[in-house]
Amino acid sequence: MVLYVSFCARGCRGVGSAEGKRGIIHAIGGVDEQLARGVSLVMADEGVLDDQFEQLCQLQDEENENFVREVVDMFFIDGAKKMSRVAELLVADVPAFRQLEDTVHALKGSSASVGACQVVRECSAFRLCCEAADKGACVASYEKIVQLFERAKVALEARIAAGVGDSVMR
Repeated sequence: MVLYVSFCARGCRGVGSAEGKRGIIHAIGGVDEQLARGVSLVMADEGVLDDQFEQLCQLQDEENENFVREVVDMFFIDGAKKMSRVAELLVADVPAFRQLEDTVHALKGSSASVGACQVVRECSAFRLCCEAADKGACVASYEKIVQLFERAKVALEARIAAGVGDSVMR
């Protein structure tokens, strides 16, 4: 699937498919470096990511040139598995709230390691829903986590594509 980003004079207007988008639209794959940096910075300004990603970039060196890419890919795979597990647990009439809490706590930790701060915050809110044994609130919070995880994926991919932290990443 090719993602598109539409822009106006004030910055990023949205991410999605080309259908129904108005304005100037650029395919992320063909965006020049400066524009890609703008996308990632706008998303960071919106609070999708925090400075933990920059700290992660500082750990990359010439001996392990793909370190950041590998960590981010592991986050995507592991996060998807954890969210799938949460969805499975939420199907029960009375979910295993402790297992839900443990699974989302692990997602919170991996999200924090890549700077996905909105996911981290919603995982904390999910924990409170588990403590209250409120399935409805857990479902609503889970839906937010899924949305925020997808936003974090887009932001992380944009930052990697733009070479943010490129003094370290190259």
